[in-house]
Amino acid sequence: GDEMGLGKTIQMIAFLAALRKSNVRNVNFPYKGLGPTIIICPTTVMHQWLQEFHKWWPDFRVAILHSSGSFSGSESDMVRSIAKSQSILITSY
Repeated sequence: GDEMGLGKTIQMIAFLAALRKSNVRNVNFPYKGLGPTIIICPTTVMHQWLQEFHKWWPDFRVAILHSSGSFSGSESDMVRSIAKSQSILITSY
């Protein structure tokens, strides 16, 4: 894999931000621009992803779906909420 510190996370955040701003519509996709997005990463870097989103794209709603997250409702409620708001969900495998 790639080494740490090469900007992979920031590059992905910039890509998602550009897609959100573009409002491009794919005929096979019900959303304009960026729809609800799931990021699957190792548990050890989930909170790092969240911090990087807050640093580089603070206006965007990002949630962690994991026992270490702070959401107090059910997992299915969180997934529905993220899907409705076309936000980012970070989880682990």
